[in-house]
Amino acid sequence: MSKRRYRIIAAAHLCVASLASIALASQAYAQDATIPEITVTALRAEQTLQRTGSAVSIISQDEIARSSARTVDDLLRQSPGLTINTSGGPGQLQNVLLRGAEARHTLVLLDGVRLNDPSSTGGEMDFSAISLDNVDRIEILRGPQSALYGSDAMGGVIQIFTKKGRSGHGGAISVEAGSYGAKETRANLHGSEGPVFYSLGISAFNTDGFSAIGYRIPRIAGTLPPLEADGATRLSGDFNIGWRASDVLTLEAGVSRIDNRAKIDSVGSYPDVPGDTRTILTRSYLSATHLAFDGMLRSKLTLFSTQTDRNLNTFYRYDSGPSDYSSTRFAYRGERMGAEYQGDLRLGDFGLLTLGARTERDKAGQSTGELYPDVTNETATVKARQTTNSAFGIWSKTIGENWNVSLGARLDDVSGADSIKGGRGGVTFGTWRATSSYLITQTGTKLRGSIGTGAKAPSLYQLYSEYGTNTLAPEKSLGLDIGFDQKLNARLDFSASYFSNSFRNLIDFASTSPPCGASQYTEYFGERYYGCYVNIARAKTKGAELELKASLIPEFVRLKAAYTHLNAKDETTGFDLARRPKHTARLALEYRPREGWMIEPRLTFVGARFDAPGEKRPLSAYTRLDAYGEYRISENATAYVRLENLTNAHYENVFNYGTAGRSGYAGLRVKW
Repeated sequence: MSKRRYRIIAAAHLCVASLASIALASQAYAQDATIPEITVTALRAEQTLQRTGSAVSIISQDEIARSSARTVDDLLRQSPGLTINTSGGPGQLQNVLLRGAEARHTLVLLDGVRLNDPSSTGGEMDFSAISLDNVDRIEILRGPQSALYGSDAMGGVIQIFTKKGRSGHGGAISVEAGSYGAKETRANLHGSEGPVFYSLGISAFNTDGFSAIGYRIPRIAGTLPPLEADGATRLSGDFNIGWRASDVLTLEAGVSRIDNRAKIDSVGSYPDVPGDTRTILTRSYLSATHLAFDGMLRSKLTLFSTQTDRNLNTFYRYDSGPSDYSSTRFAYRGERMGAEYQGDLRLGDFGLLTLGARTERDKAGQSTGELYPDVTNETATVKARQTTNSAFGIWSKTIGENWNVSLGARLDDVSGADSIKGGRGGVTFGTWRATSSYLITQTGTKLRGSIGTGAKAPSLYQLYSEYGTNTLAPEKSLGLDIGFDQKLNARLDFSASYFSNSFRNLIDFASTSPPCGASQYTEYFGERYYGCYVNIARAKTKGAELELKASLIPEFVRLKAAYTHLNAKDETTGFDLARRPKHTARLALEYRPREGWMIEPRLTFVGARFDAPGEKRPLSAYTRLDAYGEYRISENATAYVRLENLTNAHYENVFNYGTAGRSGYAGLRVKW
């Protein structure tokens, strides 16, 4: 089948599905009433999902509970527009790409506090360091959002909200065990007493795991001795407390800590060698919310701090001899602290005006030391910091009863940094965003569109590491999307989007001497490779997203589906961008044969893609079949079973890194 014919058929299916859903809605939309979903991320203030002009997916608390997901990426796979790459099993490096943008272009927030690591190569987030023990819901905002959130939000925003105390007291505990020696326990408490409300979540997880490199990959496993398992352990806790001091003043504070440890493998001729990594992520915040002028002005001041400590012990073997290896220790520390003010002013017929300002100080440190054959003292290779001051404004209004618009703009100023390599002048960049939506109330159809710019300041590593260039300019993008959402109360929820993003000034690693300095080189196996970071890359991504939730037989059968078509090109070379599949789909069918029982088979398809730039190291398409089943023992207790990769499919998310085979897990959840 030709590409043109394929596109025509796909477009025809989309049109038929769209028209059918609208036709059904026009007949039955007004029959029932539903509680509207609320999004905070799309406007930085509460807004019903029906009125937002952005492409947003919300994973609710009920969906999190029903999925019995172990990690955040298990939940994110339910939504369109995301590409998830994991370098091995649990505890290994895990990145998320939104709409084909780089991993460093995905901003991750926890209750409004950004988690991206200032000491990582591009400031990206490692999702293996996130726990689900106290998560209430997740919002995924796709497209460039720098006008709202500044740097790191070129591809979109993933915001995780923790549970807040409600009236009375409650809690839950769950235990799970299964394949690869996996065991996990989670506990949560939440409630309120008078003006005080709180929530607490803790979890512990460990697994024997499997070899990160080579597991179930014949071209590697067949050439090495028996592979060693790379286990992982994670301990986490999250605590939030608030005090309603008066009718107009509320104080909140929160702290969380995640300690993730994992065995790792290294690259080279003998990759299955002992190595380990440990990541400790801590986050804390203190906020005060005040209402003035009879609630017309809502002001919130937040003080925040995050710290990421990563220790990496690598082990490289050059030959089969016992002495032909070396071991190096890398230590990274990323720190962020600052303050943010946001004021939401309700102007009646003139809409909502949000104004805010933010200041933050980022620090990054890296040191290295040899462990074998010679033990050396650790030497600092990166030690830098910079300050970012920002101001933003967002205006939104409902015109008439059905038309909603918003305009936003932001200015970010990144000051010169202090570094062991010397400082640089600051950079300033502005971004903007506009959204519009129109609700056809007779059918429950929302037409929407958004356009905006994105920008990302160079990371401290790209500026001041041994390969850094302290004259780098910010990366920039222009993106748009159009689409519609169709709701039929609790029966149907369908969304379709087309998006396009253009990136320029992208920072890439240039493996050549000019324009790099003579000292900017790396050495592998006795050979020297020169290189540094430069603004040379341009890219364009475009595609379509579909998301469907439908009650086929009320109370018995429910369908959930998501599909993404992505065309991501390096405009400098014309090649496909690495690790971006053209087609990604997920299908789940929830079946309730009788009261208390639920069975849900889940099918995931990921299309062919390339692992490396220049369309090198092709990765084959794969389909994975999973299944989930639960039995509600009582109103408060549920037993469940989760089966993964039932067909034992062999596949790779990252070249040479293994993935789990056929596996199963069983658990029990109790709430009160």
